[in-house]
Amino acid sequence: MTSSILRFAFCSLQCVCRRPVLKWGPAGMQQLSETRQNGLRILACAGNTAPDHIDHLHGLPAFLKMLLDER
Repeated sequence: MTSSILRFAFCSLQCVCRRPVLKWGPAGMQQLSETRQNGLRILACAGNTAPDHIDHLHGLPAFLKMLLDER
């Protein structure tokens, strides 16, 4: 998601707290923040270039595993 979409999502949801974190994710992505509420989980990662977006595609198996492990 782009920054503007995330800002809209945060403003639309009530009482959503964005928690800053700094950790490494799949495909070398750097996670900057995390939000959780009512089963919704948003991970914000650094990057705005095409290779950064491709990293999300390469990281999909790890993200899906992360979601399935939470169930």
